Amino acid sequence: MRNQCAYGTHSIYGGWTREKGLDKSMRMWLGIFALLLAAQSSLAGNVIFITLDGVRPEDARRAFKNSTPYTYNVQVANTSAMSLPGYLTLHSGVSETVCEHNGGEGCENIIRETMIDKFIDGGMPLDRIAAFASWDGLNYVIESKPRVLRSINGIMSGAVDTLSPELRAALDAINEQAKADRPEWKNAVKDDYTWTMGMEYFKAHRPQFLYISQLDTDEWAHAWKRKKYKAALRTARDRIADLRDQLATMGEYGADTSIVVTTDHGRGRWPFFPGHGKGLKHSWSAWALVFPSENQLASRSDELDDTDIETQLDIRPLIEKLITE
Repeated sequence: MRNQCAYGTHSIYGGWTREKGLDKSMRMWLGIFALLLAAQSSLAGNVIFITLDGVRPEDARRAFKNSTPYTYNVQVANTSAMSLPGYLTLHSGVSETVCEHNGGEGCENIIRETMIDKFIDGGMPLDRIAAFASWDGLNYVIESKPRVLRSINGIMSGAVDTLSPELRAALDAINEQAKADRPEWKNAVKDDYTWTMGMEYFKAHRPQFLYISQLDTDEWAHAWKRKKYKAALRTARDRIADLRDQLATMGEYGADTSIVVTTDHGRGRWPFFPGHGKGLKHSWSAWALVFPSENQLASRSDELDDTDIETQLDIRPLIEKLITE
């Protein structure tokens, strides 16, 4: 397994080894166990999918340089390098050519099947799937048939009946705080509240698929506040590290949960850093980080090492593979 610090082609930061903590016999039995589980259910693994809006590859590389994910350079796969088309592409797995802006004609609602549509139709229980997003644009992205629990821009909807009264009260309280403490930009809540809600749900429900969409990085960049952009990225990095630490204490659930992190678009180089879109070359450069579950690493590390993630179109198939195998 490659262990260099190059950023891009299937390299790994840190020092993961396939044999770490597992001898050959144990890996064989884990593989057999995984096959038995796959035979019983088409929904075997768990994935936490996180998007960090408008983060450049070089900034992601610096922020996560001491982590140990699989890292990939990814090309944006829509026609405008804007946020809503990027999210539509990521969740549908189809290049978005109709919606070219962050709202308006062609962007009213997703019409294609999304990952969440497929997971629910495939038997994933509604009480083990949820989405939390800071920006209200994600309302047009999550599902073509709204069913799942979601909290977007401080408004909770969908499968709220799957929540216990205690968790419902806690999430409602966080949303009220979020709406009373709005950021400088419109149509959004601060990432602090979105992340806190996602983690409350995570601890209570141990979801098979959890989506958390963070916005602060892009908005601080648009506001020409580069230091705050970088601080928001570091905060996101630290939260992901804390999440991984929590998973390490959660037994079999934690051992079978992968984390996938990516962005919706890149952005210009300085002095064009605040912007992104068709006219800025580096807007088309994105990235992805994959933290495979302990069980995935033990049984399929060779296969994961050879996984090709080249464009945003490859993110959905990867997530579906992590969940169904």
